[in-house]
Amino acid sequence: MKRQEHISEERFDTFVISADLLDKKEREFIENHIEHCQLCRDYYIKIQDFYRELEQRLRTPPGEKDRELAHAMLRKRSRGLLPSKSLEEKRFESLVKTYTDVAVA
Repeated sequence: MKRQEHISEERFDTFVISADLLDKKEREFIENHIEHCQLCRDYYIKIQDFYRELEQRLRTPPGEKDRELAHAMLRKRSRGLLPSKSLEEKRFESLVKTYTDVAVA
């Protein structure tokens, strides 16, 4: 990978959610890139915040906004617009199941 290229969303998802799925060299490359690339560093911070908030929401009882999000996710998934490859498959399926349970409750 050339220095001027940026980290893909899929690689960031894996790095943030399950860095252990990447080999040591790949993790070090991403860490180094984040250190030197402001654009990727900003995105990394945003994606960390997104997953942190998602984890917090999963620990609290669902509200109306959660139900709306659940329905939106199910609509997108049924149309094939939500890429499951961007998240670790097991975590993604767990997330979809959780929101499916919320949507039908």
